Amino acid sequence: SCDIKNGNKTVPGKVVWSGLTQKASDIIRITISDESYADFHPDHPVLLSTGIYIKAKDVSTLDLLMPYGNHESCMVTSVNYIQEKENVYCMTVEDYHNFALDTHGGNDNCGFFVKNTMTEEERKKIIEAVKMLKL
Repeated sequence: SCDIKNGNKTVPGKVVWSGLTQKASDIIRITISDESYADFHPDHPVLLSTGIYIKAKDVSTLDLLMPYGNHESCMVTSVNYIQEKENVYCMTVEDYHNFALDTHGGNDNCGFFVKNTMTEEERKKIIEAVKMLKL
């Protein structure tokens, strides 16, 4: 995860939920400077290098995405809808509410952060359910 409140440090985060969030969804492919890419639901928040989240559909060419670890800066080279509809999955990470995402193809020199797509209320319900299961 990215600790935005503490200098954008990369920190471990605990996944408290993961699963299907949408069936047969439109998909946006964001390609970055090393020619690798990641696919998103159009409304999925992506973290810019400025620490601001924007929806995948609002990402533009030349935007810089927040890299993680030793990855280089992730400059966007294209944003396109792909023709195939796909099921969309996400996860909730406790405390930081974001997670690192590796890209596909290219030189794999970049990975960047995206935000959980759940509301805080949904997240609290899931955390309580997980705690109940551990009793």
